[in-house]
Amino acid sequence: MCQAVVGFFYNSIIPFNMAKSKEFNAMFDLVLRHGFGFKPPSYHEIKVKYLEEVKNTSLALQAHRNE
Repeated sequence: MCQAVVGFFYNSIIPFNMAKSKEFNAMFDLVLRHGFGFKPPSYHEIKVKYLEEVKNTSLALQAHRNE
């Protein structure tokens, strides 16, 4: 499994220091909690659905900071 993670980083040209991020570890914790049979999000879900949610959350957070 670790070789697959390293291969993903290498082949996707993701800096290895990203493994130090809290999001990286949180992602694995959540996948493990979900259990066997977890299906990762599709390209479309990542690009359209989930990225839009992140943008909306960021905008709401910025508006809150501005107040």
